[in-house]
Amino acid sequence: MEIYLSTGKNITTTLIKWGTTHGGQPKPAYNTVKKIIEEFEKNGHLFDEHSGESGRETSSRTPDNFQKASDLIEQNPGISVREMGRALAMGKSLTHTILRTDLGKFPYKMQVGQQLKSGHIEKRVRLAAEICELIDRKEMDPMKHISSDEAHFYLCGHLNKQNDRVWASHRPLDVLQRPLHPTYTTVWAALSSTGIEDVQFVRGKKVSGQVYIEILERFIGKMRNQGKSETHWFQQDGARAHTTNENLETSRQAFGSKVVSTRFQEIFDGQGVEWLANSPDLSPWTGTDVRHAPR
Repeated sequence: MEIYLSTGKNITTTLIKWGTTHGGQPKPAYNTVKKIIEEFEKNGHLFDEHSGESGRETSSRTPDNFQKASDLIEQNPGISVREMGRALAMGKSLTHTILRTDLGKFPYKMQVGQQLKSGHIEKRVRLAAEICELIDRKEMDPMKHISSDEAHFYLCGHLNKQNDRVWASHRPLDVLQRPLHPTYTTVWAALSSTGIEDVQFVRGKKVSGQVYIEILERFIGKMRNQGKSETHWFQQDGARAHTTNENLETSRQAFGSKVVSTRFQEIFDGQGVEWLANSPDLSPWTGTDVRHAPR
């Protein structure tokens, strides 16, 4: 300020004299000197009124905002991070930090399951009670229970739209093309507590009643050779191809009354255990990764 006043309040001359007085030190910018002078003329001093402050905004990660975020989730569990950020008047990154770090919340995908009505639930409870009673009476050994099921595997490729990504500056034109009627292979397998008892492949045709009896006969032959048809229970679901009179009779001849199947009690005067429709979660197959099961 002394140089500025001595030069008749001329900023350009002040900068020239600064260079002469301070040797090789870099000169301040013209606008910087101008701002300092305006501050001095306005306040009469050059003290920093904000000295001691960090300059950063106060963090919004406060208990009050934590509670507001929790209330928003309770009102609408599907609220997006952007929506919540707008409601809390904060950025997406900070909102995400509050959700994950402070509240311990994670984004889970909605699961889709089969609808169960009250009648279904009551029947499932009775089925569970019946099986528990058979176990208590030593008529059923859970370790000697063979469950069967089948699945279709399409041979034309699979695209996971959620996980499959490509980096590009423009939308790529690559499209995974699928035929109108894709080919698939049906895999039928039987599983017990000791591992996979049998696996059969059906290629190029649907599992009809006739195809299923061929599967049953091969499976039963294998179980008889191992002596398991006399000691193990056999369970199948209620698919129409599984529950024809001929297929149920074939199962009865092999396993006697130790069969869990739809229509079995109806056909054979109350023998066996009636498998309920709408009960995929009661099967041991649920959540089982067959690829890693022992053989």
